[in-house]
Amino acid sequence: MRFFALGMLVLVLVPATASAQAMRSKPPPQTFTLTKQHHTAAEDTARARFAAGDCKGALDMFDQALEHSTDPTLYRDRGICHDKLGNAFPAIDDYRTYLAAMPQATDADQIQERLAKLEGRASPKETGDDDASVKAARKGRTLTEIERERDRRYEAEDSSVRLGKGFVIGGLIHLRAVGQKFFQFGQRAGATVRYSLDAHNTIMTELGWSWLDADRPSGSSGPMAFLGYELRLAIDDYGTHSILFGAGLGFERFVQNATNAASNGMIPRGRLGYRLVLGKSFGIEATFDAGALVAWAEAGGGAQVLASVGGGAGFVVGF
Repeated sequence: MRFFALGMLVLVLVPATASAQAMRSKPPPQTFTLTKQHHTAAEDTARARFAAGDCKGALDMFDQALEHSTDPTLYRDRGICHDKLGNAFPAIDDYRTYLAAMPQATDADQIQERLAKLEGRASPKETGDDDASVKAARKGRTLTEIERERDRRYEAEDSSVRLGKGFVIGGLIHLRAVGQKFFQFGQRAGATVRYSLDAHNTIMTELGWSWLDADRPSGSSGPMAFLGYELRLAIDDYGTHSILFGAGLGFERFVQNATNAASNGMIPRGRLGYRLVLGKSFGIEATFDAGALVAWAEAGGGAQVLASVGGGAGFVVGF
């Protein structure tokens, strides 16, 4: 009976021991690890362009690389590219993604510091005075307000009636007085075509019609033209309000109502005005001008020097 029990124990233990040895000798299952050889061509190209300083060219390649990779450093490098190009919001998103994935990275503190500046949370003492986010932090503004201000600035610099360059057309009507001891009262009406060279300097022309005592036999009327220079000084950062200074030379022709006698006049004019811009490219103006009208009759005779003083209003549209 004792030998029978011993035999049964051997039959049970031997297969179990063999099975355990077989399991221990079986190789462990293989796991997939992303290594350098699995990098995509897009990632390699993106990093090459990034290293060469071509951030604009690297962005598209980073986008393609991130379709096939979850490497957090791709977000970091793409964020740096956006940051250098002034794309604040995409840079913030990429920096946040990188820090969330690698909070213990060796450069995490540097990226966190840059993120804080973009978000307007940096201390003014930690950065230069030329950093827009620092100026915003001093004034308590949010990143959205910074972006809105930047958009307004770009819009102003793209408008020829604010701070930009380009063509300007408009219309005008002036009231004025002409004479020496006795004055005739009249009007000017016409169109203006100007070209803004930059935020301050403009070449201007006017074409129109002029009347003096139009309802009287002694009155006269005729065409007028003006060529001059205008200096524009913006009162605010966006050119919404501007002071205008101008000077130039005008020509006027007068035909008398009763006799049809004609006379011509040259008039150097100086002007002072104010412009209010509504929207991006529409403005209204109020101006005051004065000059000496040197007039002579076509039939002959000596020239007369008359004073011309007036003011009026107009509108301008920039292109």
